[in-house]
Amino acid sequence: MTEPSSSWSPPRSHCLSLPGFAAVDSYPIRSPLAVADFLAPRVAGKALCEIGTRNGDIASCLTQRGGASSITAIELDHEYCKKLRARGLNVLCRPVEEVPSATLAACQAYFWWPMDAEAQNEKWLRQLQAVHRSRGTNATIYVAHDTHYTRDMSSLPRLAKHYGAASIERVFFDEGSALTGQMSYSHPVLGRPGQWGVFHLARFEAGPAIVDPGLAERSSRRVRPRSTTVAPAPTHPGFCAETDANTGVGDCERGDSGTIALHWPGFGAVKTAEACATWCVQLCARCRYVSFSLAAKDCSWYHDCDLTGLNQRWQQDLRHVSRRAAPGKGRR
Repeated sequence: MTEPSSSWSPPRSHCLSLPGFAAVDSYPIRSPLAVADFLAPRVAGKALCEIGTRNGDIASCLTQRGGASSITAIELDHEYCKKLRARGLNVLCRPVEEVPSATLAACQAYFWWPMDAEAQNEKWLRQLQAVHRSRGTNATIYVAHDTHYTRDMSSLPRLAKHYGAASIERVFFDEGSALTGQMSYSHPVLGRPGQWGVFHLARFEAGPAIVDPGLAERSSRRVRPRSTTVAPAPTHPGFCAETDANTGVGDCERGDSGTIALHWPGFGAVKTAEACATWCVQLCARCRYVSFSLAAKDCSWYHDCDLTGLNQRWQQDLRHVSRRAAPGKGRR
């Protein structure tokens, strides 16, 4: 009589049965190989981009399994880039923040497990949703969260709520843990007790039909009444610093800069430097300076700016002006 398989034992990853496949990293240095099993049917026929690939075990497994129309590793470490190319993987060797929008728009699916969930998850998700919204392309984004990491799990509910998670699925995995030894119950690795656990894969959609989930909340979170005026201030030619339209308004509670569209829901048209400054004092707690150009369709905000040393790049064509933004007298 054949003994039934244990219902409490996660299956062995299909990656390990592929001819010639060998994992370079061990978990938790990389995502568990079970993630590749999870992703394989979901990225079939799609161009997959993995952000933060390290030595490429997940991407290599998915490449050997086939199904995805293409797989691209977005990796900022040049030593890893060399190793990824040696494994025959397609590599963009730069931070995802520096990848051109046109290149990102070709990705139809993304996966990442971040080094720093609180610093990276929201920033990258906002960037990719903005790219696909502006480019008119669609993509599915999978963001991994490990149950054993506090930052992962504190980030998950906030990310799911503010950016409209379509689903959150759990991947159970066990890559082995001995009682003693380097990778064991006795010697926790990177703050977690062994090579087993639960991964939460949050799925988000990006595309022209996906409204910025945080826009309504950010635009209605006034820091001063609608009647608040901006104090008179001189304008100076040039702009404070470059901002990225793909990352949008930024974090008005903790961030240092951002940029908005010239028509903001709940505020109206932003067609002058004064209107840009008024938006700043009414709707963005961290904003103290603005740069404006109607030609560039740009109203950017900053927490700090040296008005005596403004950037003059593109000034002949775009004619940016910058100014201090403070509430008018009697308004707080």
